[in-house]
Amino acid sequence: MVDLSLLNRVVRRMILYAGQSPNEIRQLWYDMEEIQRGKHMVPMEIKHEFIKHRPRAEDCWWSKTPNRQLSKTKLLRELDTLVEIRDKTLDFNSTPVLEASWNSDVHSVMLRQVIQHTPGVEQENVTAVRLDTKLIPKVRDIDDESKLVDFALIANETLIPLDLVKQVLADTRNGITSINHTSYERVRLRPICVSIETKTPDGKESTAPCPALPLSNNAF
Repeated sequence: MVDLSLLNRVVRRMILYAGQSPNEIRQLWYDMEEIQRGKHMVPMEIKHEFIKHRPRAEDCWWSKTPNRQLSKTKLLRELDTLVEIRDKTLDFNSTPVLEASWNSDVHSVMLRQVIQHTPGVEQENVTAVRLDTKLIPKVRDIDDESKLVDFALIANETLIPLDLVKQVLADTRNGITSINHTSYERVRLRPICVSIETKTPDGKESTAPCPALPLSNNAF
């Protein structure tokens, strides 16, 4: 983001169609669909305990091999957390609530479950963070106020050393002091790897972003 801003380059818009995508990009989309269906997502070690909470389980949900990272005790602890997430989701679906409640009680908890098993990556709630127009590539008709996201996945110092970040900023010509597209202090020197815009289950918004992920991977 910073380099594009310094060069003052205009972002080129592209329309990508599934049939024009390389085989590996189409496969990425198929893999995402399988994850969405839950294929091999439930550890086989806790199959019995899982069925207690979800009797109508699909055969494809169970993993083919044992989990080598977590003990059964830890897997059951995660299952308890997921049950809490499910119960909160059902509660929110029965009586509509603000998106902020979804983010704090559902999305944040779910994301934390994933991040704790991903070394080098941290999460940050950036719902109220504003973009800095000086750090955004020049795109026509951009509405800065509407371009906010909810969470950011950040590379910590084990992946990208702080000294390297500071060196990159020191080499800029315009005195830029943030490695990201915002001047928010908590992420100013912590590179954002992925920005996440959450969606509530109502309507088609919850699945709309999915096709864009493999296509954008192809574009970049």
